[in-house]
Amino acid sequence: MGVVRRQEEWTLEKIEKGRYAIKRRKQKKAEIITKDYIPNNNPLNNLEIMTEQIEVKNFKQAEKTFKNYIKNYKQNPFKL
Repeated sequence: MGVVRRQEEWTLEKIEKGRYAIKRRKQKKAEIITKDYIPNNNPLNNLEIMTEQIEVKNFKQAEKTFKNYIKNYKQNPFKL
C-alpha cells in the first residue's frame, strides 16, 4: 500500500490493514503483524513462511519494533 516510515535505507511499508513489511533497500527482512490484521481463509496465501513474523498489539508498537529492528541489525547484521 505504501511507505509509512523511513529511516536511512530502511522502510516500514503497509501491506494491508494490520500487516507491515520491514525492508532494507527494497528487500523484505521481516513482517510486523498487529491485532488489526484479519487473515484470509487460506493463511498460506498471505504470509511468507521464510520471512520473520513479529506480532505486536498496535501500530505504535510496530513503529517501535521497526526502530529496534534497525538498531539490532546495525549491531549485528549477520544475525538477522
